[in-house]
Parts: sequence; C-alpha cells; structure tokens
Amino acid sequence: MLAPASNARLADRDGFRSGFALIVVLMGLLMIAAVTTIAMQTRQATIFRSAVEGDLIVANASGADIVRLALSMKMEDADIRVVELGNRQVELLDVGGLIDLNSAAPGLIDRLIERLGGGTAELAAYRTWRREGRRLVRVDDFIRVTGLVGVDIDLRKVATVHSGRTGISPEVAPSDVLDLIGMSENDLPEQWVSPASGHTFMVNIVSPSGTRRGLGIGTAAPAGLSVAVSVLSLRN
Repeated sequence: MLAPASNARLADRDGFRSGFALIVVLMGLLMIAAVTTIAMQTRQATIFRSAVEGDLIVANASGADIVRLALSMKMEDADIRVVELGNRQVELLDVGGLIDLNSAAPGLIDRLIERLGGGTAELAAYRTWRREGRRLVRVDDFIRVTGLVGVDIDLRKVATVHSGRTGISPEVAPSDVLDLIGMSENDLPEQWVSPASGHTFMVNIVSPSGTRRGLGIGTAAPAGLSVAVSVLSLRN
C-alpha cells in the first residue's frame, strides 16, 4: 500500500499530465484557428484582387477585346452563359434566340411589326424592301425601312441581322423576345422554330445593379487546335 506522500505525488503527476494535454489541445485549436483565419484573409485578398483586375479589364479594354475574351471562354466551356469580370458580368446570348430581321419567316415578321404598332403600310414597306433582295445591316435600320413610329423598346435586345434563321430557338430565346411576340415557347408555330446557332453570340455587359449594355456580336468556332474568334459588329 502506497504512503500518503506517494499518493500525493502520483496525483500531482496525473494532474500535470492532464493539464499539459489540455494545453496541447488548446494550442492545436489556436493554430487551426490562426491557419483558417490566414486562409480566409488570403482568399478574400485573392477575390478582391480578381475583382479589381476584372474591373480594370472592363474599364480599359475596348469593346472588341471584351467580346473576343468572352467568346474565347465560351469555346472553352460550351455551357457557360455568363463570364465573371470583377464586379461585372459579361453575358453571352446565342443570336439564334433572337428574331433575324433579314431571314425570319414572313409570318414572324408580320407578327413583330403588328406587336410594334405597325399596320398595312409598314408591312408593305418591309415586304417591298425584302423582295428587292436588300438586307438590313443594322437592327436599327428596321425602323427606318418600315417607317414604324413610337417604338419604345430597344430592338437590339430582341432582334438581330446575324443569325440567318427563319425562326427563333426557344431554348436560348430571352424572355423579352417571347413577351414581344406574345407567345410562350410551347405556342410557337413550327415554322417559327429554329435551332440555336452555337457559334454567333450577342455579348452584353451587366453592371452590379443588373443594367445591361450591349457590347457587340461575334462568332467563335474551333479551328484546329485553336479557336477562331471574330467580331461582326460593335455597339456604339
């Protein structure tokens, strides 16, 4: 049987070991917390730096440069629809979802003119223009050719002159397009439905407040081991 003094020494030793173990655990937790804090600060700094760099790109690059950059990234990931550049987003919209003012089916053009407030005179003006084999170079020319007045929407958000399609692709059509013609994607006549282009895109820049500003339209397609990107038009 151990003497009282021996019992006391053993108790002190066990207490010391327990205290030391507790200190080790606490130090480990403090180290983990410190490492986590540093990692979070590093990540925040990286995010901030990326945001600043993205904002600098948007501020200093030309519209054509941003269009090319966005299209190149689109070719790397076909499913991408938005490219993050700092605090802004660059949106890529397949023009197959827009109404092509040069090639759309006559019934679709008639519907468009009607919904824009036009009538017989505007329809006749457009049909004459089209029968003569002429093409619109810019979406804005549609108003001049048809003689439409009082159009209060930006046609460049719903129409194009670059898809070459007779209809629109419901899968990529903006809601503004379907709202304008007053139909859901399930109600579209078969002759008004066309596939997406897959290579020609309208590029918009979206501000933090959600405001969209069109940059231009470009095409991108694989070319051997690289990607061929070209800018078709730029917005003023």
